Amino acid sequence: MYLLLKTKINKNKLRMAKIFYVTERTPDYAQVNFFKTEKEALEYGISELPQFDMYDEPTNDEEADGEEWYQGDSLTFKKGILFSFEGGEVYVQAMEEDAAREYVEELGEEGGAIFFDGFSRGMYGYLGTAADGKGFKWDWDGYDLNESKNEIHKMKYTKTFESFVNGSTKELNEKVNASGYIKAGKLGYNDQFLGRQSLSKTLSLDLGFDKKNEFGGGDWIGFDHVSMYASGKKGGTIIDDALTGKYTYDELKAAAAKHFGISESGS
Repeated sequence: MYLLLKTKINKNKLRMAKIFYVTERTPDYAQVNFFKTEKEALEYGISELPQFDMYDEPTNDEEADGEEWYQGDSLTFKKGILFSFEGGEVYVQAMEEDAAREYVEELGEEGGAIFFDGFSRGMYGYLGTAADGKGFKWDWDGYDLNESKNEIHKMKYTKTFESFVNGSTKELNEKVNASGYIKAGKLGYNDQFLGRQSLSKTLSLDLGFDKKNEFGGGDWIGFDHVSMYASGKKGGTIIDDALTGKYTYDELKAAAAKHFGISESGS
């Protein structure tokens, strides 16, 4: 089984923008990360899978029996991008918002989707038993179109790839999983999306912060280019050069815990 990915481009005479992306799919979820340059996309893909190359067929780590399949491509768009997971296939399409709304309503409970109305650095989308991401305008959960502030919406009727194949309804483990960041060693700017959740979200949840704080209103960890900062009552910069290959996940977590006055043994 491997990722079936299709890109559809909205062709017209108006000025278009070009971006690059890398998709990942396992039996449980699909994710797309967007980049401004091909070099950034390639570096990210290689950080996930050493043999990764842009524009290749879907690739995984066969020797390790890896379940993660990766593929890189480019997309030219004008006003919007629709990322969808439907019938076991992943689609990244250039599509204006009105057309995207019609598309997902026709899709119904057979899939989930996320709509982006432009490109911003760090933009990504995740579809599984929940919709998550950064920089998106709304998501389709298989039943409702959610005009969101990048909040997580549980997928009401969307089937995972495995359920399409054999009827399984295996649920995602919603606990914090920092293994990808820990295995990566010292982290750089392109290492912010090595897992199902971003580095920012993984650190924040690992420290025990409420997930509702992700978009304001409480304690949270964030990154601005290479610096790591805190939001909330103790807001401010924690480490100026956090993502320059000097610090491991555990070292970043320890620095954040110290900043917030959290005892790691109890975090």
